Amino acid sequence: MRFNLSKHEAENLLATIWIALEKHGIASPKMKILPRDAELEIELLFDSRRDENLVRAELSQAMVRPEFVHGSFARRQSRARAMLRAAGT
Repeated sequence: MRFNLSKHEAENLLATIWIALEKHGIASPKMKILPRDAELEIELLFDSRRDENLVRAELSQAMVRPEFVHGSFARRQSRARAMLRAAGT
């Protein structure tokens, strides 16, 4: 799975992915993050196609469901972003 995003978009994406990983009990994927001008190129390598498909489905739902902007999802996403910053990502 590969993305080219601004730093802010990348932070939101990774937070959403980590929530999906926790929800489904999926191991963290291998990550490559490369700076590309004002964007980041992010590549995630999952252990299996099944794991990648589960995360991809969660991303699709987050993109089409506006209620994910507020409520418990937003709090979990905020916590996930804080964890990523603390880990130096």
